[in-house]
Amino acid sequence: MSELRNYASVLVRRRQNRSMSEYGQNNGGGNDMRDMRFYEEFQDRHRTRSRGTVIAVNVATEEITKAYNGKRYRIYEAIASVYDYPNSPVAVSGTSTLYLRAACRRISEANARELHPRLFAYLSDCDDLSA
Repeated sequence: MSELRNYASVLVRRRQNRSMSEYGQNNGGGNDMRDMRFYEEFQDRHRTRSRGTVIAVNVATEEITKAYNGKRYRIYEAIASVYDYPNSPVAVSGTSTLYLRAACRRISEANARELHPRLFAYLSDCDDLSA
């Protein structure tokens, strides 16, 4: 799965003129997370042991692409953890629906804030830079 996740980060291109640093802003202000979906990552395929990390997926950047095995996947721009430990530092990345279905579960923004505060600190820092 990590091979596909790394491959996805290379393939992701922005479909809109919005960059990841513009999240949390809508027409000059306000907290707008309409295009963001949050997924908790798990250590096992049965989704019983959480990694303590969250992937923030920008669903507005969907791109259907042909992956290394010839199948088509939806690839999204995302903000994901860099390391495999709880509340890990984050960076802009990419992810596919294949990985999200296999290793993650969608959660609310409130649960994501509680589980992975560094992710929201990153988003907040990006908001400060774009203001």
